[in-house]
Amino acid sequence: MRRLDVLSLRCVLAVQHTGSIASAGDQLGMAASAVSKRISDLEAEIGFPIFARSNRGVVPTAVGEAVIERARRIVELTDGFTADLAEFAEGTRGEVRLSVVSAALAGPLADDLRSFEKHHPLVHVMLMERAHREAVRMVADGLCDLGISADHQIPADLERHDYADDPVWVIGPRGHSLFEGRRAEEKIAFADTLQHDIISLAGGASIEAMIVNAAAMIDHPIRKHFEVTRHDSLRRLVEAGLGIGFIRESGVTRFVKVYRIDGRPLSDDWAMRRLCIMRRDSALLGGAAKALESHLLEAAAARTKAGRKS
Repeated sequence: MRRLDVLSLRCVLAVQHTGSIASAGDQLGMAASAVSKRISDLEAEIGFPIFARSNRGVVPTAVGEAVIERARRIVELTDGFTADLAEFAEGTRGEVRLSVVSAALAGPLADDLRSFEKHHPLVHVMLMERAHREAVRMVADGLCDLGISADHQIPADLERHDYADDPVWVIGPRGHSLFEGRRAEEKIAFADTLQHDIISLAGGASIEAMIVNAAAMIDHPIRKHFEVTRHDSLRRLVEAGLGIGFIRESGVTRFVKVYRIDGRPLSDDWAMRRLCIMRRDSALLGGAAKALESHLLEAAAARTKAGRKS
């Protein structure tokens, strides 16, 4: 038996529902002769009549009843499959793999994800927090659909869009000499920080690469005291007075009341950094990933507009 034609099965169901081939044709938007031929061809395939025909119409045979039952299941499965695919294409259903750096989570991302999931309850966001290099690599290798990381050393073949301002700050324990006599909003030159012991971030953090490059540009050594992999560890060691550290604004402003630390933004141009959304070619993105990217960019635009008004 050749493969079943779903349209032929729809014809069977329409005839059973309406009781006549002509009415089935009207329901399906087909000529009655086309409906009749499809049913006749299907009957020839299975070797049994599906309907008993008379002047008063058509009624299912015993074999026809079995065909109708199975046809209904197949058509329902097909319609459900088609609807699911449409939802995936429209971005209302699916899964998005998202790699992010911790700075994104300390910033606006958590709130943006909450609002996205509220409006897209059937989309599952699989979030993976990684260091900068790993977050970028996962997108470049196709292991993640989207990534959010610092706008630093991102491969040229990845497309990127600005997501949030997140400049580099220097932090120290409250009362540290670096902040003495400086106004709360006053920026500090990177060169002025290098006379102090520094607690650095390791493990592929983009900020560490920027600090090393900036020190090399002014030919000044870095007095590394400790090296840690977590922002919480850095803040705690700074709080204990064991050195100063460099961290993004998102990792400072929310934590100055939690830790006994102080901080100022760096005045150097290289420290004026942003978080960006990165992805491969948009043609490779599924509907759910496109929906999330659009939502994040709209949220970023709304924050920028609100900031201009204030």
